[in-house]
Amino acid sequence: MKVKVKIKKKTNRLLLTEKLMIYKRVELSSIPQNIRINNSSLYITALRTQRDTGNISDYVATLGVLYNDICHCKDEVQKGYLKKLYLNYNINQS
Repeated sequence: MKVKVKIKKKTNRLLLTEKLMIYKRVELSSIPQNIRINNSSLYITALRTQRDTGNISDYVATLGVLYNDICHCKDEVQKGYLKKLYLNYNINQS
């Protein structure tokens, strides 16, 4: 029973963080790196929000944060997933 409560609290915190990012109360770079790396939905939320608002400089800055986190990620599976995200959202692809 305690495990379900912990999971629910973690999920609720993540959803709250995503909502705060959507309403521009929190920036991706202000979230600790280990939390960002382990919750890739934060990158997706930040990139989609900035893409929809048309703020290209913030979008590029978020891609920079994602790239930096890829370089610091030690888990190869998560690193591969973050690389895929970077390639999917990168605007400089040829």
